[in-house]
Amino acid sequence: PEHSAMSTDSARARSGSTKISRRTARHTPYPARRRNSARSPSSAPASAMDTAAVQERFARLQNGSDVRGVALPGIPDEPVTLTPNAAFCLARAFAESVRDKQSDKKEVLIAVGRDPRLSGPAVVDAALRGINSTAGAKAVDAGLATTPAMYMATQFEDVQADGAFMVTASHLPWNRNGMKFFTNAGGASKQDIKALVTRASEVANEYGMDESTCFDADTPLPETSASAAVDSVPLVKEYYAKHCQEVVRNAAMNRYEALTGSAKVPAILSSSKPLENLRIVVDAGNGCGGFLASEVLAPLGADVNGSAYLDPDGNFPNHIPNPEDETAMASAVAITKAASAHMGICLDTDCDRSAVVARSGAALNRNRLIAAMSALVLSAHPGTAVMTDSVTSNGLRDFIESLGGRHVRYKRGYKNVIDKGVELGSGACQLMMETSGHGALAENFYLDDGLFMALLLVGEVAARAAANPDAANSADFDPLGELVANLREPVESVEYRLGIQVEPGSDFRPVGEAALESFKEVCADMASSGWVLEDENYEGYRVRIPEGDDGEEGWALLRMSLHDPLCVLNVESDKVGGHETTLQILKSALLEKQVALDLSALSS
Repeated sequence: PEHSAMSTDSARARSGSTKISRRTARHTPYPARRRNSARSPSSAPASAMDTAAVQERFARLQNGSDVRGVALPGIPDEPVTLTPNAAFCLARAFAESVRDKQSDKKEVLIAVGRDPRLSGPAVVDAALRGINSTAGAKAVDAGLATTPAMYMATQFEDVQADGAFMVTASHLPWNRNGMKFFTNAGGASKQDIKALVTRASEVANEYGMDESTCFDADTPLPETSASAAVDSVPLVKEYYAKHCQEVVRNAAMNRYEALTGSAKVPAILSSSKPLENLRIVVDAGNGCGGFLASEVLAPLGADVNGSAYLDPDGNFPNHIPNPEDETAMASAVAITKAASAHMGICLDTDCDRSAVVARSGAALNRNRLIAAMSALVLSAHPGTAVMTDSVTSNGLRDFIESLGGRHVRYKRGYKNVIDKGVELGSGACQLMMETSGHGALAENFYLDDGLFMALLLVGEVAARAAANPDAANSADFDPLGELVANLREPVESVEYRLGIQVEPGSDFRPVGEAALESFKEVCADMASSGWVLEDENYEGYRVRIPEGDDGEEGWALLRMSLHDPLCVLNVESDKVGGHETTLQILKSALLEKQVALDLSALSS
């Protein structure tokens, strides 16, 4: 039988009835607010000059395909930009957009969740009020949630949200916050967010807000006729956690069949405790991921003793919840080793990124995590492409090709990677991953969902334990390590951020593009030494660099930042000291060409 991890049944939380309760919105302020200047849509609109200023301020909140800003004071030179009034306007603009696309419905439901950031309650309360001020829209408070769970709120039959958004700033510092938006068609695009912030500025104008009121954290929210009562739903505990359990069950049964060739599933995998006798620890970094241990893994029978930092805490007192952060990964490795766990899991704040730890203590993030997921996906979908960002290793390319897959390197930015995979179609590309830990699978709605990938790897461990129960009790049993055992890894890997030398405020892009062309010329000049420019370069230029007679090969990539006046140089080498040789060649040649980059960070 088929046990798809995302079958129609398992994509819906199957509880008996909808568990939605009503509460009164708190409208929690940031600092204490002045109780004057109440506004309504009938107030006089702001002047044209003020309108332009407000529109510019909202435009600055756009961060690609989501919204980000400073939500709390306390860090010098970082004024609050995501105020309660800004959140009100953004939420109302989103509710209008969802309503207008669902013209056949009398009322659309918009679910709002948040991570544990200190500013979260105030942003959410303002957003709930903004939604409920919208004719034909109704807000539901999902409480502490995860970004993938908020998308699933549009899929669960017992919730049936028409739109949803997560109030989060991922791994950014405690004073930041933001919003990630979804409909049942998927996550918002850059174009969607551009339209959203534009409409939000118009909402502010309709309420008579100018720049000084809309972006002043002390200004009270607009007066509306909407009821203060807001429905709430226990999204994670009642629906999403059960969904995650089903993903693990189905993944374990699928992989058991793939590993053994037997469709007869052993009793333990079809039982209520398929993870019994396995120890799995979670490092949630005091973000939203602690539920994974208590509400998903433990109910499935796993021993989660030794897990760390499961309690949500917006101060993030132990380490930043970020699978790319060395301290976070060191913490996850440490608890995995201390517990002698079969695997460890490291999550970011809102659970759309992950990394895992093998039983040996090896950290599986970046190239290793992509390799592990490639092994699973190419087993089920042989011959398909694996879409990644541009800074993956040559060893990963070889690993994917050895499994019969095709490696396509695209641009940095998880949304770029996912969208390119969607463009190819599920028949050609099932897996899209960025080295940051973001990733999507075609079978999971193309949703950016690092937690889903971790769940599939939990299923892998369970399947291998069931396939060889005697070995599972051995200290040498390391199923995740086995998955990536043939991945050739670079000996050295470095990244340098090189400032583009331009006058402050001037357009850095032409200067940066000229630097990229100079880099390309340097690589062409080194052709006699075996340097070969990659045929496909979607951002900047990447060159392959031979390093010996035994097939050693390094590479270098220079690309320009989309938002900041800098170029990023990545260099990897298969030899000790190899990256230094490459840097010396590049620095000398680029200085000779007088490129307008700050090369002082490169070794002399």
